[in-house]
Amino acid sequence: MDGYVRPGQPTGIKQEIDRGHYRAELLTPERPGEHVWLALAQFRVSAETLRARESDGGAPFNLDRENLAGIVIGCYVCEQPYSTRIGYRACPGEPDA
Repeated sequence: MDGYVRPGQPTGIKQEIDRGHYRAELLTPERPGEHVWLALAQFRVSAETLRARESDGGAPFNLDRENLAGIVIGCYVCEQPYSTRIGYRACPGEPDA
């Protein structure tokens, strides 16, 4: 194993969603052509932290300023990054696609 993930190769990464806090209605445009802007935070997490979380049965870990790598803003519908120019244009994406 060389550390690279190849297409179709299982990664062992699971995304767990607390259904009590998941609000799918926030991802639906309120009117045709509306962008749905999302701010996505990227955190650096060490392999040691992930292994410890796995061995502790999913114990939470901190995501804060110390490991925040960046924040990206983009449209959930058309998948374009935010810019002032795109923000004034109608969203070309299909909400149900």
